Amino acid sequence: MNGMKTLSGFMLLDKPEEWTTFDLIRDLRKKSGIKKIGHTGTLDPFATGLVILTIGKITRLSSLLLGLDKDYLVEIELGLRKDTGDITGNTIETGEIPDLTEQKIREISKLILETTSQIPPNYSAVKVNGKRAYKLAREGKDFTLTEKTIQIHTFEICSVKEGIITYKTKVSKGTYIRALTETFAEMLGTIAYTRSLQRTKIGHLTVEDAISPLNISETNWQDYLKSVPQVLPSYQSIRLDSKQIIHFLHGQTITLQESGMTGEVLVYGLSENDLENCLGIGIIKDCVLHPQKVLV
Repeated sequence: MNGMKTLSGFMLLDKPEEWTTFDLIRDLRKKSGIKKIGHTGTLDPFATGLVILTIGKITRLSSLLLGLDKDYLVEIELGLRKDTGDITGNTIETGEIPDLTEQKIREISKLILETTSQIPPNYSAVKVNGKRAYKLAREGKDFTLTEKTIQIHTFEICSVKEGIITYKTKVSKGTYIRALTETFAEMLGTIAYTRSLQRTKIGHLTVEDAISPLNISETNWQDYLKSVPQVLPSYQSIRLDSKQIIHFLHGQTITLQESGMTGEVLVYGLSENDLENCLGIGIIKDCVLHPQKVLV
């Protein structure tokens, strides 16, 4: 960052186990002094891996990342069911583990790709009449969650050893891995819970690109800020001249010369510093740019 003070951008963090996503936000607020920090999707406390935070005016672009596919590395234990679906919960059922060869498990795993919907776990952040499902579950209250449409893009068995299976998967937005584990176990003729879970990828961004919050300090946090083009490189974009910038920032439409683009675009100014240069989101229709979100 060359010592430059930049107050907006994305930050890719490798969430440690037992930290919540909001612990990450609180930690960065304390170290950066910035209050306006958001996220583009949470992880359960027991899970680790990639979390993307938004800092400053960039928080208004969070919606552009919410719909991206996500990759996970998952370890499950067969023969046990937990009330939470993960290692933090209480065992509520035990079951027999069928005598399956690794080859048979791999064959059965292909069936999971046919899954097109799932019911979120009771211990999830889904709201029921304005209250989080996990809070109702902890209070022992009865409730019903609505089935959600999902897509499982890939599902690959990594290892099988003494009732422990490790798999990796790419899934659509809103897919609960704990529920996916239980669905897979049912296909195997048993029950299971998720022992460990690491989010390895969001869109094209990987956990290898991320930094542990333990390595961030008050003096170096800006070094890890990512610009909009770095995080959303394939998103169509347009640059405005100085006069057009004024119109856009005032929410006024801008008539363009033939741009060859239509639909939603990221809007930039002329500055070479893309960390501070994103002006917002617009929609181009019939060579007219309509401001949708102006970052101020």
